[in-house]
Amino acid sequence: MLADYEAARSGLQVWEVDAGIDMGITQELNVYHLPALFLFRDGHYQRPIQVEARAHALDRWLAAMTDQPPEEMP
Repeated sequence: MLADYEAARSGLQVWEVDAGIDMGITQELNVYHLPALFLFRDGHYQRPIQVEARAHALDRWLAAMTDQPPEEMP
């Protein structure tokens, strides 16, 4: 779903991390449950993404977060 989502939207990059291989990243972001999604903007952490795994739900969530200030990284 995320690969299709990324392909349909310009300016969006989806990065996949294998939690079994890249444990440092998962520990840094306090990932305890998989899958886990996080929003970064211009290379800076914004917040965890907590939304239904459907394109329209992700569109709404991202639109709602556009003007929100970033949260502190875990």
